[in-house]
Amino acid sequence: MSTRIHPSSSDAAGRAHRRRRAAAAERERRPPAVYTVWKRSSMGFQGTDGFCVYDDAGRLAFRVDNYSRRRKLCAGDLLLMDGQGTPLLSLRPQQRKTPWSTRRRLPRLRRSSRCSR
Repeated sequence: MSTRIHPSSSDAAGRAHRRRRAAAAERERRPPAVYTVWKRSSMGFQGTDGFCVYDDAGRLAFRVDNYSRRRKLCAGDLLLMDGQGTPLLSLRPQQRKTPWSTRRRLPRLRRSSRCSR
């Protein structure tokens, strides 16, 4: 015998479900957003690589900057900023440990006087 699942009969669950459906329908009625992505290179005076994203009115929506060429201090950092230049998110690559820094030092073996070459 299979189990049957029945919807909750409480009014709160029904209202929440209707609100979610209304919000989803509202999102479907909105026109899709149109953005233009422009790649910037490090040839300019800033010394950064990155992307600028503009909305359909030509306003700067947000930008992504890579500061790896500008300063070695934050090499590889990616910074996501809004149109006013406020940092929203910073991404940094995971640092890999070099093989020689993870090896444990082994004690040196002393030569025994009984061993001869």
